[in-house]
Amino acid sequence: MTNIVSDPLKSLAEVCKPDERQAFFGCSLQELHAELSTLTLRDVVPVGVRQLFETAKNARLYTFFVYPFHQLAEMTAFQALERGLRERWNREIAGLSSVDDENFEAPGIRELLVNAVARGWLRKDGFSSRQTRAYLRLMSDRSHAAILKMQQSGVTCESSPEPSDDEIRNLAEQIDVPRILADHLPELRNQLAHGSQRLSPTSDFVLRDVHDAIAMLFDGTTPIHAPQTIAAKPPGLHKVFRPHLRDLEAKRRDLLSMQPFTLTTLPRLMPTRGVYLLSENGRHLYVGRSNGIRKRLRRHSRPSAKHNAASFAFRLAKEMLNVGPATYKKGQGRGDLASQDKFVNEFQAAKARIRAMQIRFVEEADPIRQGLLELYVAVVHCTPYNDFDTH
Repeated sequence: MTNIVSDPLKSLAEVCKPDERQAFFGCSLQELHAELSTLTLRDVVPVGVRQLFETAKNARLYTFFVYPFHQLAEMTAFQALERGLRERWNREIAGLSSVDDENFEAPGIRELLVNAVARGWLRKDGFSSRQTRAYLRLMSDRSHAAILKMQQSGVTCESSPEPSDDEIRNLAEQIDVPRILADHLPELRNQLAHGSQRLSPTSDFVLRDVHDAIAMLFDGTTPIHAPQTIAAKPPGLHKVFRPHLRDLEAKRRDLLSMQPFTLTTLPRLMPTRGVYLLSENGRHLYVGRSNGIRKRLRRHSRPSAKHNAASFAFRLAKEMLNVGPATYKKGQGRGDLASQDKFVNEFQAAKARIRAMQIRFVEEADPIRQGLLELYVAVVHCTPYNDFDTH
């Protein structure tokens, strides 16, 4: 590893000299400027969001002269999207006039993206990059197939035919850009924020997706309350109830920041009473509370556990079999379903799946705050398997 900085400050004589790596893309400065000029946000987008996005565009333009500005362009674009998400959240969910209102703190970017997808603020058909993504994916698959064929046949050359318009269109329909952003953007943003050495010319993709996402957030297709139409704030919470909410966010952060365990690696010393969170591949799935956390976790996944003890596994099994809600009609209850051979097998598989999940927990002995914390964490993280409906 060399100890020399690869991109030092340019001399004054070289400031306007194109970066030699830019030549690889065969794009002139005028063409790059024209392309960036098409990424224009409407005036209905809050000015703070537009300003950040324009800064990201400027950074992308100057990659023509300083190649590492791709990182700066991506990071600033991510900031613009996060601010847009926070603006939408604060106006519509919190009922505040601005992201700068200090009386409310919106969730982090991961939770904001998940909420934006769940609420329909971001939609597949609103992203123009799907066609390009489909084309690149098809060409990558064909290139790999050609290389494999060359290795197997011993030939030195094998062509990769261009995909047809129908092939591109059909694959593009399946590409879920909102889910891709929700799954990967927070990690990419954090890598850049913490000084990642990753250097790739992906800012065009990022700026295009961020532009389309912000445009959708403020396109008026779903209700959004403009600041001037927001009514006066309702009366505050009753003073008796307010103290129970004081530590909710601190407890949630403690829960999320802890190193996760699995059922087989639970520490010997752990809280008895509190709230626990079950996650899989980084996705938070289920929040529960108990006055005996270790025992409750084991009941979730014990092979002999019945449907009334392993409720989370029961829901997972129902989902896998596409089974509707149980009823009180004869032959359609939970017990009837749990006795079917096909369901028994899926139920056991679900419990095995839970045994491998990531487990986090935080202590909370007070029963009222414990219940509120369970609800708070489930709502903030949109855990899909929590159900607070009455039955």
